[in-house]
Amino acid sequence: MAHKILVIDDDLDIIRLLKKSLSAQLFDVDTATEIEKVHELIAQNTYSVAIVDLGLSHPDYTGGLDIVKLIREDHPKTKILVYTANENPQVKALALRNGADLYLVKPVPLNELSSCVMGLCAGIPATAISKPKGNRF
Repeated sequence: MAHKILVIDDDLDIIRLLKKSLSAQLFDVDTATEIEKVHELIAQNTYSVAIVDLGLSHPDYTGGLDIVKLIREDHPKTKILVYTANENPQVKALALRNGADLYLVKPVPLNELSSCVMGLCAGIPATAISKPKGNRF
């Protein structure tokens, strides 16, 4: 059975690219570009990994940080990979405190992102997963 992955990002190009890449790795991928869709999907599904962009915005939420907290509270076994352009160490610390397992700063090579997802699905601790290097997309 394929691992279910949820990709949350407001950039449709990134959504398409990640869905295509992860689906090719035999992951079952759902996507969301809006908070309402995130609520709908996590109410109906259990995910092995959620890939969350912190830039997602909504008037009632502080973006991806609230999504991280929501997923962690509702699905404590789901691994959360924050995939964001935000390099601020304070934001990273807050994301990890809210329940993120891994924090990657865009751009990240697709093969490295896939490796991180595979590692999280396999139960490898985030501290043991190699951080991406090299060519980035």
